[in-house]
Amino acid sequence: MISVRKILVVLGFAALIHGVNAQAASLEDHQEFASKMKGLHQREDFDYARAVMLKYLELEPDAGVVRRELAHNYMKTSAEPGNSIIQFRYPDDIAAKIIKLLDQAHVAAPDDHETLALLVYTHALQGNVEKGLDALNKANSLEQKGAWLDYNAALLAASDKRYFDALDLLTPIGVEKILPNSPDANRIYNASWELLNKLALIDPKLDTLATVREGLATRVEINKLPEYMLDYDPDGPPVLLHFSSQDKGCGFCIRELPVFHKFAVRNKQNGNRYHLVYLSSEPWKKLLTQRSDILTGIGLTGVPSYFLALDGAYTAKWGSNSPQNLVRMIDNHETFLARSNMYVEIEPRSVYYHDYMLRLYNEYVKDKRDGFKAMAAAIGANDWSYARQYGFQSQAEADEAALTTCQNVSDGKLDQYTCKLFARGNTLVHSAAEKHQKMRAANKQRVTVEAKRAQIKRNADKERAAAEKERSNRATEKAASNGNALVEPSMTDPKTARSLAEAVRQFAELPEHYKALAIAEAGGEFVTGLVSKEITQQRANQKALDSCKELSKDRAIGADCLLHTIGKIEVKDHSDKNIQKITARQQKKNASDSVLSASYKKYKRLSDDKAYAVSINDDDQWVYGMAFGKRGEDEATAAAITECEAERAANNLANECRILILNSKFVELNK
Repeated sequence: MISVRKILVVLGFAALIHGVNAQAASLEDHQEFASKMKGLHQREDFDYARAVMLKYLELEPDAGVVRRELAHNYMKTSAEPGNSIIQFRYPDDIAAKIIKLLDQAHVAAPDDHETLALLVYTHALQGNVEKGLDALNKANSLEQKGAWLDYNAALLAASDKRYFDALDLLTPIGVEKILPNSPDANRIYNASWELLNKLALIDPKLDTLATVREGLATRVEINKLPEYMLDYDPDGPPVLLHFSSQDKGCGFCIRELPVFHKFAVRNKQNGNRYHLVYLSSEPWKKLLTQRSDILTGIGLTGVPSYFLALDGAYTAKWGSNSPQNLVRMIDNHETFLARSNMYVEIEPRSVYYHDYMLRLYNEYVKDKRDGFKAMAAAIGANDWSYARQYGFQSQAEADEAALTTCQNVSDGKLDQYTCKLFARGNTLVHSAAEKHQKMRAANKQRVTVEAKRAQIKRNADKERAAAEKERSNRATEKAASNGNALVEPSMTDPKTARSLAEAVRQFAELPEHYKALAIAEAGGEFVTGLVSKEITQQRANQKALDSCKELSKDRAIGADCLLHTIGKIEVKDHSDKNIQKITARQQKKNASDSVLSASYKKYKRLSDDKAYAVSINDDDQWVYGMAFGKRGEDEATAAAITECEAERAANNLANECRILILNSKFVELNK
């Protein structure tokens, strides 16, 4: 409501401009008045400014610059949410009023570039493409151009779905910061990046970062990261998250982006072993302030940073000061994945919202201000709000202040939730938060107990191994001192067993993945062939039989070598069909824990059609190659063989690559 005093001030100011002789005001007078109105806008005194300008225009209808500022007033107070690209629009009646004022301002001052820039903007928001282009052509014909003209022209292009034209207009603003001396430079820069990011999320080909534009990485908005990770296929490749920025104010980021791109290219050449996700913010400092609940939850403290997500948890993180990690991810990725030890679980929003509130509560408890205090919070499925209030005369006042402040925040969000008291004084009173806190404490205790048990087991295993080594050394020394040629048989070598029963018992103690025992027996004489830690069960079976046959030939035992045990299964029926059945069962059972476990675990997550090829040297050195998402088994086979052959050549292995797994079936090293 405008006071009488203010109206009198308006009229007095206008009369002062007219002077005693009521002469027409000059252009300089109009500009001075418009400047004062702009000052009121900066103080957000919009109603007063509008009333003043309407009165002024009654006295000075030809003041084009004032009409422009009045249009600006309506623009600042009447915007409503727009579509996903153009963030705002105006109600049709207000838009008509704004456009009329700007058209009148343009007639009064045809060379006013700011008026034309605002016309382009308004037509862009309202979807008036032809009228917007007409205003843009007029603006471009002027020698001087409005500071926001290129950005407004980009909005017009986006409104017309000419996204590549919008990209061409925005990229110089966003990347090069071409208006360093303009008072609007930072606002234009930030607005340009916001629009660039929206375009990139609509179509990766519109991304300014080549890594995303070329399909080597996926751009994800930071506030959508939890949902993206929760929805990610658990059988997909490990996820590498890169938090960075193209803002030239972040020098470390700019130097790191080419490194990231080079890694992305190499990752694709190696069969996309990792799924790359790029999360950025321009200007870069916004990255550390927006959605701090998400960033704090995973431990992000600066950019550029990398995070590795594997099996539902963030398992490793590092900064740009560890470039060797990107090399290890390709060259020795099984070891790299095995050594990841961060283990921050990827959890639903409801969980990390409660975690974040408890962290805020812990900070709140540490505050030692005088008086009563309270904390209120609203925790929903998609958002949260909170307030912490201190220094009140009574607890009731503190409670009311916390609830009111929290609810005001919640009411301003798209998803509105009802605030409840989270803490009164230092006492937690939110029932869901109390339950969550107890759950977290129980999990922490469980993890601690499991860690202690694991350490106790490691210590016991170490002591057992030391005792076994000491026993073996004493037996060796005793045999040597007695001059005996026969040393006490080792518990880990069935070939030296004195009986078949002992050989079978000792074989059972050998490492499980993959192993086989073959025996030839005749006239009380016997030989054994065995192998363990092989790459497949089929290979273990064959090597056990070959070893047995060689020993049988040397000892001239007149009996055939037969498989006695495959893995843990004793063979009763030696038909080919039964052997194949047992072999396939052991292969499936042990695959995830064998020497190829890390790469096999990853391979299982890949999409069909897929293939896994290996080259194994006679000294048991081996390399592999894999391919997935191909058009048929033949294409997958060829791609896996090609990758494997490249690894074989790099490691100087003699034996050619063969297919080990085709889709989900082990094919036992067929060509």
